[in-house]
Amino acid sequence: IVMSAWSVRAVTEGRNYNPPALEDGGKTAVASDHVLICIHMNHRAEQGGKWDTVHLYQDWICSDDSTGNALGVYFYAREAARAYGLGFKGDCNTDHTVQQLLPQALPPPDNITVGATDFSRYLCDECDSGTPHTCRGGFQRFIAGAPRADLDAGVAAWRAEHADVELDEAAIHVRCGDILRIRHHAEYGFAPYYAYTKYLDPDLKSIGIITASFNCAHGRRKDCPFAGTCRHVAEDLRDFLREQFPDAKVTIRNDDAEDAVTSFARLFLARQSFCNPSTFCLYPTLLGRGHGMLVASRLYPWVEDVAAEVDSEVLQVPILNMKMIVHGRMDGPAIANYLRNAQPRDLLG
Repeated sequence: IVMSAWSVRAVTEGRNYNPPALEDGGKTAVASDHVLICIHMNHRAEQGGKWDTVHLYQDWICSDDSTGNALGVYFYAREAARAYGLGFKGDCNTDHTVQQLLPQALPPPDNITVGATDFSRYLCDECDSGTPHTCRGGFQRFIAGAPRADLDAGVAAWRAEHADVELDEAAIHVRCGDILRIRHHAEYGFAPYYAYTKYLDPDLKSIGIITASFNCAHGRRKDCPFAGTCRHVAEDLRDFLREQFPDAKVTIRNDDAEDAVTSFARLFLARQSFCNPSTFCLYPTLLGRGHGMLVASRLYPWVEDVAAEVDSEVLQVPILNMKMIVHGRMDGPAIANYLRNAQPRDLLG
């Protein structure tokens, strides 16, 4: 495929349609994010349509550097193809990435159940973000169907090959790392500790805390400067949970043997999964086999519309967000102290 990163940015940021590089004699439309998909699909409708396949590409879609954002685009591209009666093709066949859990090729659907008009109205006109998880319209129309079933099948296949991995009854994801430097990200943050005693089952026998590696040689480079702070936060949460759940084995699951697929599967397969605002834990918590709990955030405003349908819930818990942390120059001990001592005012009554 001949389409540079620059030309993708020019199309998506400028919102001007430039015909993409096409394969198969013009039968395949290539796209790399939500806005580009909408541009291509609307152009196809205007021209009467000649394509057979929507081809999702770009290296970042397939990496584990931005897993949650990439999954949102993946699901979106799949739905675009289905809505328009087209096949779907992805490029992510790399081991040890979450995308390996999902099919990278799908035939055209036998029946078009959404339709191009509804797709354009709900998933294009109401959302102009390159990351569709931030938009409210549309996701509830399809995420609980085939995407959930495909994720379940992919995680089941992973589990069959990794039966020796010790899973936990409850899995908590704590997004920590590079977000600690971004002062305007009020949608990311940490739930106060009282939320765990409020919502986790008291009879749990094991609890896993999933967070970024503290080993700079193993984790993402951009998380490395914050490894010390994140270690303090995660270890303090571990100590708190051991105090409050004395019968449970509490473990931080981020050693060098842990990869993104394993972390994703832990959340998906847990009896209870708890998602502090993050796109990484969004899909396995929402669509997993157990009961999913997602702390409310404008990061994923559509979740409230679909949560009950998939045995999940949105927790209205005030978070210590990144804006507060950065502006307050809070270090690891200060963050942990705040989370331990925050009062459940919003949960009373």
